[in-house]
Parts: sequence; structure tokens; C-alpha cells
Amino acid sequence: MGKISHDVKVLVIAYLKDGASQRQVSQKLGIAKTTVQNIWDKFSKGMGLENRVSPGRPRKLSRRDERKLVITSKRNPFLTPKELAESMPNAANVSISTVRRYLRRNLLFARVAARKLMISPENKRKRLAWCKAYKTWDVNSWKNVIFSDESLFEQYSRRRILVRRRIGQRNLNTFVTKTVANGGFRLMVWGAIKGDGTKMLFRCPSILNSETYQNVLHTALLPQLNSNSIFMQDGAPCHRSRSTLTFLENHGVCLLSDWPAQSPDLNIIENLWATLKKNVSRRHPKNKEDLWAILQEEWSKVDSSEVRNLYDSVPRRLQVVIKEKGFPSKY
Repeated sequence: MGKISHDVKVLVIAYLKDGASQRQVSQKLGIAKTTVQNIWDKFSKGMGLENRVSPGRPRKLSRRDERKLVITSKRNPFLTPKELAESMPNAANVSISTVRRYLRRNLLFARVAARKLMISPENKRKRLAWCKAYKTWDVNSWKNVIFSDESLFEQYSRRRILVRRRIGQRNLNTFVTKTVANGGFRLMVWGAIKGDGTKMLFRCPSILNSETYQNVLHTALLPQLNSNSIFMQDGAPCHRSRSTLTFLENHGVCLLSDWPAQSPDLNIIENLWATLKKNVSRRHPKNKEDLWAILQEEWSKVDSSEVRNLYDSVPRRLQVVIKEKGFPSKY
């Protein structure tokens, strides 16, 4: 409701002085009972009947329209401020910066959306079932698992790198990151971690097939095994080939064979890859040998306590995936 005119306020006071109740005045003048009460309270305190002038510029959107704007944004979080304004008739003449201001005032800030792997319905179901099956394992049980994975490192990182500069310096050579059309030279590495903090890093051959993968396992994995070890690998073709499974069986490797597909958030070594890629991106390798040396150096800097902390997080990861019903987790 808009502001009550001065004449109506005079009538409210007159009726109340004549002995009418606030409810009767409300019904007679068609205004809310609380409005009648507020008018009488201000009059009784000697505050007068004049409408006070609000300070500052008038609102571009009413509070009702602001609430509608916020609700629309929450229901459609990928709409731009321009699209939000166009979806509301009362916001047609409101500037985009004003729409942004209303959104920010309601704690709806523009952020870069997290990139998560799209998981098929079937794999989502399998992920959920797998997490429910292993949710009773405690941290000590998971410490018997050797988590492994391969990762590709390039001469010039594709990661988004932040830089501090002044306005107008965006394209100066000092403030740009270098890149080439094909990413420059690249190197594939195999890594694995154990519950005691042990880390293994092995340089993969240029072509990784079942035979060369088994050579990696023979050199890097087998010496690290003990009677309690459980080996984890994802479902890459060279991992799941008949010859590789036969190789693991012949060497007495206990395999975590039911690892769910599309589950990098459950493989804790992925966090180490992220750390390694961030640190390597700050270096400038000149060739593959230089890149391999940098990888080994940065890998050795990862403290064993960080590895143990990752193992501590495994039960929590399973609970989050269960809570998210198989969808990708924050990990």
C-alpha cells in the first residue's frame, strides 16, 4: 500500500477522538488496523501527521519487485542480469548495473561456475551403490588401499592463472601467460600413494597400452606391496584388459575390482595432481627432460602429512556422494 494522505490521517485522529475503535476506523476508511494504530501512536507522541521525505534517490524497483527478482534468479541461477530484467515487466527501464546491485544486496554474487564431470544415470546409480557398500570402512581400512592414476602434464599449462596488474596492462608481455596451439610438449606420468604417506611417481612411455602399463606396475607398484595392500585403479582400457588382470592375479595383487566409473572425486590422488599441476605451471621447462625433472622435484615437496590427510577424507567423500545421491561431490 502507498503512503496515507494527510487528509486521511486527520480523519483517523478525528474518529478516534470521537470514541470510535481502531477496528471501526479501519473498516470505515478501508485501511489496515495496524496503520490506524501507527497513525495514533505518532500523533500521541507529538510526531505530527506529515509524511516524512525519504532520504536519497527513490527506489528503481519496489520491494515486491526486488523479491521477485531475487526469486527468479534463485530459480534460474544462470540467467544474466539483462535476461533477468527482460523477464520482469517492471524492470524494463532499469539499468543492468542496478539489477546487479539489487542481486548483490541479496548476496547473489556472480561467480565462475564449478566444472564437474557429467555422470550418466547408470554410473550415478553405481556410484551411489558403491559408496553405500563401502561406507562402513574406517580410515584404517582405507589406508590399506593404494590409490593410483595417470595424469598428463604439458609445457604450457591450460590452467587459469591470476595476475596482479593495473588497468590497461592486460596485453603487456609481462602480464600474459604463454601458450602454443598444441600445448607444446607433454608428458604422461603414473602415480600412486599409500596410507603411510608414501608416494610413487613413474614416467610413462609415449604409448600406454596393456603391455607398457604392466611394465609400469612391475617397476613401480610391485616393490611397494605388502600382505595387506589393496590396489585401486580406474576403468581405463589398459587397466581392465584381460592381460592386465591376469598380470595382477599372477603377481598376487589384491585389486579393488568394483571401482565405479566416472568417479575422480573418490580417487584422492586427483588432489595431488591438482597441487602438482599448480606448482609446475609456475615453472618454465625447456624440454621433456626438464619437465620430468621439475615434476620429480615438485612431487618430492608434497609432504606425507598431506597424503595422510587425504586418506582421512575418504569416509567423508563417500558420505557426501551418498547425500548427493550419486551426483559429483565437492571433492
